[in-house]
Amino acid sequence: MTELRWGILATGNIAHDVVSDLLNAKHSKVCAVASRNAERAAAFAQQYNIEKSYGSYQQLFDDPNLDIIYVATPHSEHHQNTKNALRAGKHVLCEKPIALNEASARDCFELARERGLFLMEALWMRFFPVLNKVERWLSAGAIGRSEERRVGKECRSRWSP
Repeated sequence: MTELRWGILATGNIAHDVVSDLLNAKHSKVCAVASRNAERAAAFAQQYNIEKSYGSYQQLFDDPNLDIIYVATPHSEHHQNTKNALRAGKHVLCEKPIALNEASARDCFELARERGLFLMEALWMRFFPVLNKVERWLSAGAIGRSEERRVGKECRSRWSP
């Protein structure tokens, strides 16, 4: 699997948690962070040894060296920021809720489908660390049937962090 190059959109508390986890994830590299405030972005980048920081969201969307953007902006901005990232050709992991209503969520998923891009709402359960332990048990054959392990491995290998 190739390395996923991550961009982080916003520098709030949840962004800190996600970046801390991404720094330990296989096949992932956090390459850039953006904030509406250049100083906050630079401080965040320095804290996590991220090579690029931007003082505008658009600069992150325009970075050609990113594969996926984690949207950590306030909820009211998720819909527009997700669409902007998708329009820029980036895959998106958006903090929950992905949008404030069903129509806006559908809008985002339709755009992702049209562009052939991955879009997912970041539910804590999907990325919760206990799942790493369960994955090790499945891989070792300690739990589950062999067919379930094979199918699970194929699914995980496609999009797992």
